[in-house]
Amino acid sequence: MSWLIFVDKSDEGNYSYISLLIIRDSNKGKVYNNIVKWVKHSRKLGKRKTKYFNDFSNRYSPLLPLIEVSRAYSYKKGSQIPSVVFMKIDKYYDDFTIIVVDDKLVKAFQKRYGKDKVLIEGKLTDKQLKKIMELADNLCNYLRLNKSLEPVWK
Repeated sequence: MSWLIFVDKSDEGNYSYISLLIIRDSNKGKVYNNIVKWVKHSRKLGKRKTKYFNDFSNRYSPLLPLIEVSRAYSYKKGSQIPSVVFMKIDKYYDDFTIIVVDDKLVKAFQKRYGKDKVLIEGKLTDKQLKKIMELADNLCNYLRLNKSLEPVWK
């Protein structure tokens, strides 16, 4: 089976936040079609950010049947990526898996999974992968702003 794995990182104060989104490659188009009109990058939201993230779980919940893993973690800034992230990815990693990572995480992921399997967020050209990566960014920011993942955890 082929998987798409998205990993995003966000920093605030003394903490870093990392999100992990895993979907079947066959669900890529369905996820994209469900998010293309409403998912926005948090930097582009401006004053609407609070309302957007207050509504996020209601919009995100219908996607959960299309998503295999939806997680985010916080950890002390400057420390290593939590091992649970790699343990979760390792369960889904196979020869056909693609990992899309935040530019800040490239070295750690290329070292572990190889350069040919790791796509860098800043160099993406596939519009569907870009939009789903924005969803991973939203998940990361949702944890950072709301401090809870209960409604979007899978």
